[in-house]
Amino acid sequence: MWLIILVTLLVFANAIQAPFVWEDKELVLENRFIRSFSSAKFFFLPSYWRECHVAPGMAYKPVTMWSYALDFQLWGLRPWGYHLTNVALHAANALLLFALARGLKLGGSAALATTLLFAVHPLHTETVDWVKNRADLL
Repeated sequence: MWLIILVTLLVFANAIQAPFVWEDKELVLENRFIRSFSSAKFFFLPSYWRECHVAPGMAYKPVTMWSYALDFQLWGLRPWGYHLTNVALHAANALLLFALARGLKLGGSAALATTLLFAVHPLHTETVDWVKNRADLL
């Protein structure tokens, strides 16, 4: 299991140094609602998504917004923390895949190879590197 986490962290370590880009600025930097957990209850209300959200028309993703609020409490507005959270979520997903593969009676080597392929596949780059795509990781 540690190998899966280590490989995932090494492959996506460069993402941790990235700044906020594109919609990250609206969803994190300009979003006053993520700055307090007392506002987090509004993420679950339809009115937030219709009227208050900084990116009107965005899909209903209250858990994602709550995760940004949690990140704000941990990291403030430092982008490396939000990227670290994305990398950690991707590593957790890889561990879940490994558990699923083992649960389906896939051999240890086959389960590990499958999981490592998932963990390092370039298809996940946009999802892991871009804070806005956190919903895909959750």
